[in-house]
Amino acid sequence: MPIGAYNPWRRNHCNSEETLQMADKIKARHFIPIHTKTFKLGVEPFDEAVNRPLKSAPDYGTKIGLH
Repeated sequence: MPIGAYNPWRRNHCNSEETLQMADKIKARHFIPIHTKTFKLGVEPFDEAVNRPLKSAPDYGTKIGLH
C-alpha cells in the first residue's frame, strides 16, 4: 500500500484510514506499507502513516507486515 507522504501527495498516496479500508474491501489478511519511514516527503508526522494503522488494524482483521 502506498501509505505516507499523503500530504501533499494526495493523488499518489493514501492515508492511514484509507489503507485499512482498502485492505478490508479486498479482504486482505496482510498488507505491507510502502513509501513510508524512508524519507520525509510529506508534512504529516513521520511515524503517523504506520503507527495509526497499527493501532486500528485489529479492528479490521488485517495484519500489517513490517520489516
